[in-house]
Amino acid sequence: MIYVRLVTVAATALGVLWSWPAPAQQAVDIGALREACDNGEGEACGALGLALYKGEPGVPPDMVSAKLYFRKACRREIWIACTKLGGMYARGEGGAEDRDKAREAFERACTQGGEELACVRYGLMAAAGIGGERDMAEAQRALEKACDKHEEEACGTLGYLWDNGSLPEGRNAAKAEGYLESACRADHATSCTRLAVLKLKGESGAKDEVGARGLFEKGCDAGDSEGCGRLSVMTFHGDGGPQDKATALEMARTACARDSVHGCSLLGLVLYHGDSVPVDKKQSLIYLEKACKAEFPAACRLAGALWHSGEAGSKDSVKALDRFDKGCLGLDSQACLDAAKLRFDGADVGKELPAALTGYSQACRLGASEGCLLAARMLRDGIGGKRDEKEALRLFAVSCAKGELAGCEEGALLLKASAETDTEYGKALALAGKGCDGGHGPSCYVAAGLLAAGKGADKDPAKAEELFSASCDHGYAPGCIRKAWNAFGRGEDESARKLLEGICRDGDPGPAAIACSNLSLIYIHVDKAPDKAEVALEKACKTGEFCACLARTTLMHSKTPVAAQAAAKDAVPRARALCEDGGGECCLFLGHWFGELNDAEAETKYIDAAEKILNNACNEGDTGVCRLLKLVAAPEQD
Repeated sequence: MIYVRLVTVAATALGVLWSWPAPAQQAVDIGALREACDNGEGEACGALGLALYKGEPGVPPDMVSAKLYFRKACRREIWIACTKLGGMYARGEGGAEDRDKAREAFERACTQGGEELACVRYGLMAAAGIGGERDMAEAQRALEKACDKHEEEACGTLGYLWDNGSLPEGRNAAKAEGYLESACRADHATSCTRLAVLKLKGESGAKDEVGARGLFEKGCDAGDSEGCGRLSVMTFHGDGGPQDKATALEMARTACARDSVHGCSLLGLVLYHGDSVPVDKKQSLIYLEKACKAEFPAACRLAGALWHSGEAGSKDSVKALDRFDKGCLGLDSQACLDAAKLRFDGADVGKELPAALTGYSQACRLGASEGCLLAARMLRDGIGGKRDEKEALRLFAVSCAKGELAGCEEGALLLKASAETDTEYGKALALAGKGCDGGHGPSCYVAAGLLAAGKGADKDPAKAEELFSASCDHGYAPGCIRKAWNAFGRGEDESARKLLEGICRDGDPGPAAIACSNLSLIYIHVDKAPDKAEVALEKACKTGEFCACLARTTLMHSKTPVAAQAAAKDAVPRARALCEDGGGECCLFLGHWFGELNDAEAETKYIDAAEKILNNACNEGDTGVCRLLKLVAAPEQD
C-alpha cells in the first residue's frame, strides 16, 4: 500500500510543468539563441529549449527540438534545464517515455546542482522505485536537501515516510510530526491532513482532537479532499468541536464528489443506519462501493454485508465475498471473519475450508475473538487442515481471554480430555472458571464437574453444587438437570421432581429428553408410579433417547408384550451400543429389560456393568447416582 501511494505521488509530480525563470517581455529571437547555443552558451540552449517547448509567435511548439536543447543545456550544467529534461522524459514528450533517463536527469540536477524541484522528483522516484531500484536512503537525502530549501512537498513526503516507517531508521512519529508541521505551515494541504491524523493518535504527545480538527479544516481549505472528508466525520460526531450533523453531511457530499474515502464512507454509514437521515440501503451501497474502490476497509466490509443480505436490492454472495476480501486485505478483522464464514458455509460461493481456516486465523490475529474460537474448533476437529490440538487449545485460551466465553468451556473440555496430571486438570479448571466468572453456564458446568470429581483441585462437593446451580442460573439446561439430580441425591425429591418436570415439559429436545429420562427414575424408584414414568419415557423416546425407548418398552411388556417385543428389536441394539460406550443408565435399563424377560444371565451382566459405571460417577461426586445405586440395590432401605 505504501509503495502504491508513493508511485501515485511520484507519477502525479512528474506531470507538473516547472516554470523557467520568466523571460523579458519581448519577442524571442530564435536565430540568435540558436547561434549562442551553438557557441557553447548553456543559458541560451535552455532558453531556446523553453521557447520551442512553449511555442512563440510564428514558432509552433517543437517537442523534439525542445528536448534536444534542454539536453545540451543540461550537459553545460544548466540545472533547471536538467529538471525540464527529466520532466519531458517522464511524460514521454518529444519521444518515448523513459523513466530511467528521467530519474538520471533529476538525480544530476539534484546532487550536482542542488535544484530543489529536481530533488523532490528524484526523491519521489527513488522512494517509489521508478526508473531504477527503490533506494530509501537516497530518497531521504534528496528530499531532505529539498526540504532544507523550503520545498514543502519534500517536507510533507518526508513526514509521510517517517510516519509509515519506510526510511532506513524505521518509524519515528516525532520526526514525522516535525516535517509535516513544516509543510503544513507552507499550506501543503495533504501534510496538514496527515499531521491531524497524528494528533488524533497522540503518539508523540497527548491526543489532541481540537488541534486535529483545526488541521483537517486547514487541509480542507487548502484543497485536500481527504481533509474535508475527515473534518466531516469529526463534525458529524462532535469530536474536537461542536456537533453539526447537517453541515457535516453537506461537507461529506462535497468531499465524496472529490473522491474522499472518509466522506463517502460517512455518507454510506449514515444512510445504512438511518442516523439523522432516512435509511436508504441502495444509496448507502453506492457510497460504500466508492469508498471501497479507494481501499477503505470498513466500507468494503459493510458493502459486502449489503451484497450478502440483498438489502440494497440485489443479493450477490460472489460480490459480497470480493468486498469482504478487500476489507480483510485492509486489515479489517470483521471483514476477514465474514469472508471466512462465507467460505465455510459455501452458500453460492462453494466451500473452501482451508481458506476459511486461514481467514478465521487472520481475523483472530487482527483482534476478532470469534475468529479465534472458530479457528480453534476447525483445528480441534481437523477441518480445513490437519488436526492440531495444541494450536486449538492456544486459540481457545485466546478467545476466552478476549471474552468469547464458549472458548473457555471448549478449551477446558479439550484439556480435560487429554489430562493425565493434576496440573493439567488444574489448567482445565482455571479456564472453565474464567468462563464461569463471565456468566457462561456451560463453563460453570465443566468447572463444577471437575471440582465434584476432585480433578485439578481438592474434591469440593459444596463448591461443585454451587457451580452447578450457577450453571442453571445462567440458563444452561444440563446445569439445571444436574442441580435437580443433586437435590434427588440429598433426598429432596419434591424439589428435584419440580425442576425436572419443567425441563421435561418445556425444554429444548436434547435437555428435555435427559430430564424426562431422569424423571422416570424418580417415578419408578421413589414414587412407584410406572404410569407416570411411561409418559415421561415416551417423550424422551420421541426425541431420540433410545435408552428411554428401551425403559418404556420394559414398562409396556407386562401389559402389551407383543408390542413391547416389536419395539425392543430397534431399541435394544441402540441401547447396547450406548451402554458399551459408557452410558450407565442404558446398562441399567438393559438389565431391567432382560429381567422382565427372565434372562438372569443377561440381567446380571448389564446390572453389573451399570453398577460399575454408575459407581465411577458416584465416586466423581454425582450424588444423584449414588442414591440411585442404593435404590437399585435395596429399594426398601431408602
